[in-house]
Order: sequence, then structure tokens, then C-alpha cells
Amino acid sequence: MRWLLPACLAGVYLIYQGVQKNDDEWTVFVTGNEQGYLSPCGCTEPMSGGIRRRDYIISAAAKNGKVVVLSVGNGLAGFGRQAEIKAETLAETYAGYPEAVVNLSSQDASLGRGVVLAMKSLSKNRLVTSSNTDNPSVDLPPEASIGPFRVSGVETNASRLRQLLGGQTNASTAASRSLVENSSDGEIPVMLVSGSKSDATRLAQAEPSIKLIAYTDDGTPPSSPVMIGSTALVSPGSRGKELVRLTFRGTVLTGYEVIDLNPTVPNGEHGSKLFKNYLNRVDRENLVDKTPRLAGQPVLGNSKCISCHQAEGKKWRQTAHAHALDTLDKVGQGRDPECVSCHTVRFDWKTGFQSRQKTPQMAFVGCESCHSGGGKHSSDPTRYKMPRLGQKVCVTCHTPDQSPKYNFLTYWPQIKH
Repeated sequence: MRWLLPACLAGVYLIYQGVQKNDDEWTVFVTGNEQGYLSPCGCTEPMSGGIRRRDYIISAAAKNGKVVVLSVGNGLAGFGRQAEIKAETLAETYAGYPEAVVNLSSQDASLGRGVVLAMKSLSKNRLVTSSNTDNPSVDLPPEASIGPFRVSGVETNASRLRQLLGGQTNASTAASRSLVENSSDGEIPVMLVSGSKSDATRLAQAEPSIKLIAYTDDGTPPSSPVMIGSTALVSPGSRGKELVRLTFRGTVLTGYEVIDLNPTVPNGEHGSKLFKNYLNRVDRENLVDKTPRLAGQPVLGNSKCISCHQAEGKKWRQTAHAHALDTLDKVGQGRDPECVSCHTVRFDWKTGFQSRQKTPQMAFVGCESCHSGGGKHSSDPTRYKMPRLGQKVCVTCHTPDQSPKYNFLTYWPQIKH
């Protein structure tokens, strides 16, 4: 007999199937799909996510019970040196947990074999993939046994993985059959899928004996697991904002909870150390100066603008924009190019912000951050008019991810001039 009973915690569901009291209990954390977000990004609270908060939850659970960490992959986004440092940092986070398996997705592999090998080493051999085999240059296992689980990693775009790494391509359904066949008596078959909910559903229907399939998906994780027969489908959501906690007793799934990694969650020691090291590496390698930039228009800085527009300048000094770079410095991210771009004047142009030392007149969100370069306007104000602005300028930085509570009608009066 089986029934679904809501527990006292919101978003927690218990599924009972004749559980024996003497069965071992395991906590399984499903994560991944960070898409390059190692920390919360944005300027309005509450910002959720990050490897530091995730580490606090996992490390606390590991002190009190048996814990397994499963990542669906898709931890990275973009290319370049900063993405490589992120890949190495993420790999190190999983090395800090007693039991962990990380699915290698094609997005993660897009940085090249060298980075994949670094991730393999730094994670202490936690990477798996069933979608890329017979590849001695990478040599990743298709599956891993940890605790009571037999875990397989699958990339649904396997041909892309083969293109990036070489080796042979295995179909997802073949990987699922192999997982079930290789699971010894009592092992719980689990699949980590870089793919959609429909991909996970198809795999569950093809191999009903798989107990758990974790997949990648944008948005917030579902409030309860999706059941396809006796297979539970779960997703950690996107950008590392949430963490899914499952409880297994014996071979039975008995608990499910979505944990919002919001500001009430403290930072863990292991995650904090790694994130600090990540920022130090970004700073030491001077990635701000190495960021590619467009030619851009002549940029003068606020002092030149305010020499004529004094009333507007007085208003600007009272806004948070005037201290935008200071807010990054306070959290140690004032040298992170991904953050600096929205906290300075025209960082995307060669004529814009370079550093506090070289361009102190641009070390904030200033007039030309929104109104564009003022060089021509300053030389001939009558001929070269500055453009009128609207909401479309604001939302280039105040995106839903970076400013979840942003509303133009609410915020505009604070800076109106």
C-alpha cells in the first residue's frame, strides 16, 4: 500500500511503501544547472543561490547522517578564462563532500578536454558520463556506486559531447538499460540527465525500474516529485538558486523538500573558502583588464556632465547608483568583470571604466551608463542631443535574475531627474 502525505514543512512530501524501521536512511541532495552562477547576482534582495549557502546545508547534513550529493551538470556558461576558473571551483566543491557524483554535460565539456580533465582531478574523480565512451583521452566512467545508489550520467545531446571530446556516442535509452543491468542487488538505480523533463519522462517509461531521474530545467523546482510509475523525476531548478533534498530509507523514497538558498541561509566554511579563492584568482589574473571591449564613443565621466547639469548631479549623488561599485567592493567582487559591467560607466567600451586608479570618474553607475557617451554632446550640445531614455535602458542590468523585485514604476521616481 502506498500513499502521499504532506509533512509539516512546506514543499515536503513523504511517500511510504512499507518502510522498515531498521533500514538505513540516506539524504540525497540534487543540485547542478548553476549555469555559471557561483553566487547570488543582483542588487536587490532577496537574492538566492550560491555555492556558499549550498555548502552550509550539505555540510550540516553530512555531520548528522549519511549524505549523497548528485549534480545534473550544466554548471557552466560561456567561454574564456573566467569560465575555466569557475569550472575548477565547482569541481572542488564536490571534492569536499564524502559522496558525490557529477554528470558531465556538453555545456561543461565545451571548455575543452583540458578543463574536463582538470574537473575530473579537482573533483576527486566524481565525474561520470554514459554518453561518451571508449575515450582514453578523457576516461570517465559511465556510472558510479555511492552509498546504496548506482548513478549514471547522461547527456541527451550526446553527439555534441562526442564532437567536443571524441569517443563513442551512446543513446540515452542504451545508457538506462546498462544502468539497470549493472545495478547489483539492493542498489538503487539513479540517472542524472542533462536534458528536459520530457527526456526524463521518456527514460522513465523505457526503464521503469529506475527509482530516480534528475533532469535540468529552467525556473523553480516543482513542489513535489513527478511520479512516472514508481520513478521519481526531480529537478534542481536553474542557476543554483535552490537545492532539492530527498530522503531514502532502504530503497524507498520517503521525503522531498525544495530548499530556497535565500539570505537566511548562512555561508558554509568549505564553500566560502573556495569562493574567496575564486575571486582572488580572478583578481590576480587581472580579468577586468583582459575583458574584450567595443570601440565605443568618447566617454567623459560625471564631473563633465554635472558642470552643466547641476540639478541632475545633485539628484544623482543621492541615489544608490553613485555608490554602485562600492557595494561590490564590500563583498569582495569589485574586480569581477561579470559584476563590474553593471556597476560602472560603459565597462563594455574601450573608452569606459578601466579601474579606480585609471578612471575614477567612472567608478559608479553614472550619467553615461544610461545616456551613452557624452563626448560629442559636450563639444556641441545643440547639434548632438542626448537620447531620451525609457524602461528598456534600465532592464539591461535590472533583469529578473539580477533584480527580482525590480519594477520600473516603483524605482524610477528614486532616480528621476
